[in-house]
Amino acid sequence: MSSKNYLVSKSLSTLVTFIRLLSSVDSLMYNKRCLTYKSLSTLVTFIRFISSVNSLMFSKRDLTYKCLSTVITFIRFISSVDSLMCNKRYLMFKSLSTLVTFIRFLSCMDSLMSIKTSIFCKSLSTLVTFIRFLSSMDSLMYSKSSLVSKSLSTLVTFIRFISSVVSLMCSKRDLTYKSLSTLVTFIRFISSVDSLMCSKRYLMFKSLSTLVTFIRFFSSVDSLMYSKIFFTTKNLSTLVTFIRFLCCMDYLMSIKSSTLCKSLSTL
Repeated sequence: MSSKNYLVSKSLSTLVTFIRLLSSVDSLMYNKRCLTYKSLSTLVTFIRFISSVNSLMFSKRDLTYKCLSTVITFIRFISSVDSLMCNKRYLMFKSLSTLVTFIRFLSCMDSLMSIKTSIFCKSLSTLVTFIRFLSSMDSLMYSKSSLVSKSLSTLVTFIRFISSVVSLMCSKRDLTYKSLSTLVTFIRFISSVDSLMCSKRYLMFKSLSTLVTFIRFFSSVDSLMYSKIFFTTKNLSTLVTFIRFLCCMDYLMSIKSSTLCKSLSTL
């Protein structure tokens, strides 16, 4: 009876141990099932992380194209500025040529005014001589007694008058030549002013082209800054996804550690 009691006790102890084993196996299987779900969640998170990295790389490629477009636009802007500076230099030379032509025109005008003053003096001298001639003629008409001497004086006065008229005609011919030279100089001045206005108009068109290029450059910079902001947002999204992935990995490792402890306890 004592042996039977001992055998029953052993059987009971074995049964209790087997029940504990089954409960441990059941807990282990549950943990494995939970581990499978967690692994699936981790896989999904990793796939999302990979897709975020792919989108991030695509954004970086698009950002590179934007940077290249901005550099090309800046190069065009620099070339337009260089062309504008060349046109300004050419305009300065044109302005200098116009100034020299205007100075020549003023000098011709000054010379012409001097000649006109000289002609006025000559005309005054001729008028005085003519008045003297008339007075001599009047005196000749009333003074017949001194006819010979008066005739001689009249002849001398008339010769002086003729010489003054000849000098006046020469001065007028010289004035005509000077006026022609002044007219030619003025025509050159007008043509220089016309060329200067054309250069200014061309410079205005160049300035407008430079302004348009500068506006395009700023729009490219604005698009580039927008792409950088979008790129920063993508980086933040990728970082958040990676942090979630690490959290899932940490939780998965803790579950695996717990499962390992359970298995060890079962053994």
